[in-house]
Amino acid sequence: MLIKHNLIKKLYKGDKMKYIIKKYYMLVIGCFISIIILLAISNISLIPKDTPKAENGVLDLTHWNFEKDGMLQLSGEWEFYWEQLLTYNDFTKNNTYMNGYQNVPDTWDRYNVNDDNNQHPTDKGYATYRIKVKTGYYQKPLALKILTMSTSYKLMVDDSVIATNGIVSDNEKDTKPMYKPQAVSIIPKSNEFEIIIQVSNFTYARGGIWRPIILGLDSDIRKLSDRTSRSEMLVFGVMFIMMCYHFILYCVRREDKSLIYAVGGLFFTLLRIIVTGEYYITILFENIPFELLILLEYGTLYLGLLFWVLFVGQLFPFEFNKHIIRVFTIISICFTMLAVILPIYIYTNHLIYIEIYLVILILYTLFNVIMAVYHNQDDAKLIFYCCILMLTAYIIDVFIFWNYISNNTGGIFTASVGLIVLLQSIIISRRYSRAMEQSKLSEVAMLQAQISPHFLHNAMNALAELSYEGGDKAYDAITSFSDYLRYSYDLSHQSKFITLSKEIELVNAYLEVEKLRYGNKLQYNISVENSKIVNMPPFIIQPLVENAVRHGISKKDGGGFISVTGKQKDEVYEVIIKDSGVGISQEIIDKVLIGEKTDKMGQGLSNVNKRLLNVYKKGLIITINEEKGTTISFSIKLGGKYDKDDNSR
Repeated sequence: MLIKHNLIKKLYKGDKMKYIIKKYYMLVIGCFISIIILLAISNISLIPKDTPKAENGVLDLTHWNFEKDGMLQLSGEWEFYWEQLLTYNDFTKNNTYMNGYQNVPDTWDRYNVNDDNNQHPTDKGYATYRIKVKTGYYQKPLALKILTMSTSYKLMVDDSVIATNGIVSDNEKDTKPMYKPQAVSIIPKSNEFEIIIQVSNFTYARGGIWRPIILGLDSDIRKLSDRTSRSEMLVFGVMFIMMCYHFILYCVRREDKSLIYAVGGLFFTLLRIIVTGEYYITILFENIPFELLILLEYGTLYLGLLFWVLFVGQLFPFEFNKHIIRVFTIISICFTMLAVILPIYIYTNHLIYIEIYLVILILYTLFNVIMAVYHNQDDAKLIFYCCILMLTAYIIDVFIFWNYISNNTGGIFTASVGLIVLLQSIIISRRYSRAMEQSKLSEVAMLQAQISPHFLHNAMNALAELSYEGGDKAYDAITSFSDYLRYSYDLSHQSKFITLSKEIELVNAYLEVEKLRYGNKLQYNISVENSKIVNMPPFIIQPLVENAVRHGISKKDGGGFISVTGKQKDEVYEVIIKDSGVGISQEIIDKVLIGEKTDKMGQGLSNVNKRLLNVYKKGLIITINEEKGTTISFSIKLGGKYDKDDNSR
């Protein structure tokens, strides 16, 4: 908390702010450009087009050319008839009572049906909307793109019913709510026609024509529907593949919790795609209960966001407070339980609290990601970019929901999540790539760490004793020890493959150093052919020889003999390490070969075996000699990509 407080104080300083702007201006520009792209692909214009709007229930399109000017929304002042379900015949008979001209799209709880008393329609109820459309002469058919209304409707053009959704009724018992966007063709009988819509709502907290209705040429409306469907299905397909990818990674690395959080976030996002937008779930399940549809629509929103926050929290555990994350998790679970228990009317009447909660959740994540950027954490900038996109998309969707922003598709949140998922996959791929590189470096470092402590102390003691004697023997011992250190250092800084001759130089230096301790008790012979043309990973033979010395020869009275041989047989090169020590138990051999944890005696063997399996798909062959001792061998296939990659020069 002190670090965060100091950062906030520094941000107020002008020089610090200039530094941040200079350092991260490309990130800010990238966020801005991406937001513009999101707006563009979601059919939101930053400069609203001057389109005709209905006035006093009449939309004059006589000067509107659908071929040149394109589609438009049937927005503006519609005739509104509260608690009346009227048809074309009712209007021809003048058997109606109009409650004024009301703005569409909007919810009817905002309307004033009696200006004197400033009365509003109740949330539950039914009504009829009517608009007269005047067009020029067109031979091409027109069409309507209808999103959703709250919560059932019947749409008529003059005296013909062309679209229904659910069942419209003047009582709650007979009304059936439903969401099902659709595109319908209309062929007006003249250049002047009426659109009459009956709407009833006894389920949701707000009723009416709350989403825009789009009018255009039939071909353009169909293209709009197809484009929306294709984009949603593309995002769905990409995210489904990514979910499977993350799940497979989690099955391999169950200790990485960020992967399962990513899977959870993707799963809820996939659900959200089919329960919003074009509501594909109503095609898959025609009789899906409306209550379940609403539960899925809102539940997938905050649960999906929660899993995203949990994912980011795993990436930057230092910045995120576990107790706060736990509180957010509890709140999300409570919202889910309330959605299950409470009636839709009560639950949706308090959506403002969910919206506030989600904004707080995103802002909390954004703040901690800023801290991760400040601490130069890996991938923090990409996560910051994702958070900015998510926050912007969510705010825009809220404005679209309340009709403050005009949009023809229903929102941009899904499109933004699709981009975020791709970035998330890049982040995970980069992290695993770095982890693999680090693993390779750590592997060699680990082998060095295993080698050094075991004999350096004794070697130094032996050198100290020889130094008293002086002469050529002390000089040779110091030279051998120096060679060993040099070879070990050189191999650790080379690429993942070296020549066999380099490895043998290290082995020879190691055995010379060990002879300082054991003298004539340690005898060895090294005989390898074509060692300069064979390539292999470093630190393969040396750990095997060291294992033979430490656990075989040193524990046998009178010492023993070690031989290292290398022979080429056609396209296979075989290396054999044989010792006459005390031997190794079959139990340890079995554990080494299947990768189980072993004691110190089998640890070096197990590490070498794993490395050989990773590179050549074939590990060690370990056998127990009849006269005690152990024989260990492995094979290298010549002429492959590894054999040609000589980076030891």
